[in-house]
Amino acid sequence: MKRRQFVLLLGAGGAAASSVGSGAFSSVEAERGVEVSVENDADAYIDYNSKSLTLPDDSNSDGTVDLVTIKNQFARDVTTVSLNFDRGGEHFDSISAPERIGSGHSATITAKPKDIAPGEEVDVIITIKVEGDGFSAEILGNTETRKFTVARKAASSIVHYNGQGTIRVNPQGESDGEIEVKIHTIPNRNAKVSGNNNLSSETIRIETNKNENPARSRRIVAVEVDSDIYRHPGWNERECSFENYGGGNSIKMNGPPEC
Repeated sequence: MKRRQFVLLLGAGGAAASSVGSGAFSSVEAERGVEVSVENDADAYIDYNSKSLTLPDDSNSDGTVDLVTIKNQFARDVTTVSLNFDRGGEHFDSISAPERIGSGHSATITAKPKDIAPGEEVDVIITIKVEGDGFSAEILGNTETRKFTVARKAASSIVHYNGQGTIRVNPQGESDGEIEVKIHTIPNRNAKVSGNNNLSSETIRIETNKNENPARSRRIVAVEVDSDIYRHPGWNERECSFENYGGGNSIKMNGPPEC
């Protein structure tokens, strides 16, 4: 195996090593008696691992995500870990870094994503510095193998309409099961509503992620889920009438339907 060479600069206080090739470190400092040499990124004395993430799939149970995992391959413990976001830091809080990493052990830096809209993707670059007894290392995150992205899935429709009376409710973050919703309906015979007398609402329980027909002989104008209201795509709020009775994804309303 070809070993990359280091230029050692010796001084009264210790030695500094810098890689001639494209090493894993941006800079390394070590005192006498600490061997510092790397063969490739996989065998570097600080192993840096990151990958692109998709929210919410890659979220932990507490809402955090794993940003970077580092492995201490020095013969001594890492006693200090610090990090700096070169890009994307405004999208994270509650950042947690390990206080100590034993020789041969790994630890993960986590954080809670924030202000990442559905369908948005943000670039993340993190520089990490570690220190131990007689050594320190800084690992830049701006290489192709270390920089990564965090993206949030585009929002799926909460309510999907299949015709006039059949709906499928897909609440985000909910597993399959029963939930309580409120449906706003008009009589099936009415093509156009004059006044609120023909509009009615009732609270029901339905199965999620399943086609349901809870309106019986009425047409569903809108469905309320967790205080948010989603109207039929064919409902014209201004005219208080259905422009068409086909299906499609719902449209979020500012309030309950009124005529």
